[in-house]
Amino acid sequence: MGLLLAHYARPHTEILTVPDIAAGVEYLVSDGAGFVTGTVLDINGGFYMT
Repeated sequence: MGLLLAHYARPHTEILTVPDIAAGVEYLVSDGAGFVTGTVLDINGGFYMT
């Protein structure tokens, strides 16, 4: 069980790119995010998880 959790807790090793950030911004300004309020969207590949 511990190994399974460690696998999912490991951050991605890819470099963050402008299209990654743009995808998050595109979602937030879309109609689909109309009821999303008071949320922090961390686009960081899992390097900062709470």
